[in-house]
Amino acid sequence: MNTIKELTNRLQSNVEVDTLGPAPFDLVREVESRLEVQLPADFVEFLTLVGGVMFGDSCINGVVHPIEDPSGGLVFSETMRARAEYGLPARYVVLETEDDEFFYCLDTASGNGTVPVMGIELPRLHVETFAPNFTTYLNDFVTLLVESE
Repeated sequence: MNTIKELTNRLQSNVEVDTLGPAPFDLVREVESRLEVQLPADFVEFLTLVGGVMFGDSCINGVVHPIEDPSGGLVFSETMRARAEYGLPARYVVLETEDDEFFYCLDTASGNGTVPVMGIELPRLHVETFAPNFTTYLNDFVTLLVESE
């Protein structure tokens, strides 16, 4: 398995991938505080290295200042929108949205010491495990990106 640093380097080497730029650690902590969750270390590392990524219609939500930016593609605003519009439980943090029909979310209260990425189907909030952790999720994202080149 690749490390977060290796995966973000691969993302940044692709000219079709846009990144938000590294997020300051204190801004990441502000997002955690405002969402009332603790983000996993691998996702925090990703945010502090690249801030978030966009590729075509796909993105992994990131962090920018101000965190309330409603433009989309941001962890705070997308998570708060999902909570308000769909009743997404507070334990989930939105990583990616597919056509407002499906969310990929971190389950910050999984209870077993890991933070899996869950696939959540809307509007009925059907939940299934998508990846055991953010690193695996990012590895799969990068693999699909490379395959599409």
